[in-house]
Amino acid sequence: MAMSATGVLYFGLLADDAIAMWDTKTTSSFTIGQRIISRDHVLTQWPDSFAFDEDGNFWCVTNMLQNFLNNRVNIDVPNYRLIRTRVGVRNYQYYENGTAPELPDFTAGADSVNFALATLLAAILVFVAK
Repeated sequence: MAMSATGVLYFGLLADDAIAMWDTKTTSSFTIGQRIISRDHVLTQWPDSFAFDEDGNFWCVTNMLQNFLNNRVNIDVPNYRLIRTRVGVRNYQYYENGTAPELPDFTAGADSVNFALATLLAAILVFVAK
């Protein structure tokens, strides 16, 4: 599942071979608020990986894992599919307007980490050389 910056949760419905969404801002009830946006018993079997890109596209990887689990994989047909649709938003790590929060700069500890790793490496080499 994946959450958009606008509060929409996208998720897979394995039993329905479907991809659904729930807009958390318009309804507080998951059971009555979910809506199927894609159902295809051939193309969307086992939807399990979801992502947003920087251009506002929503991506979903589907596969036929149930065939693998039942030892019925057909190598003559596509067993994995990458599906894309335009939703016009980014993931939950961005603001609704598409901008990102300022991230802190953590360079202060870099020198001490490098020193510690160099010291550890030297100690290992001395131990191995004996």
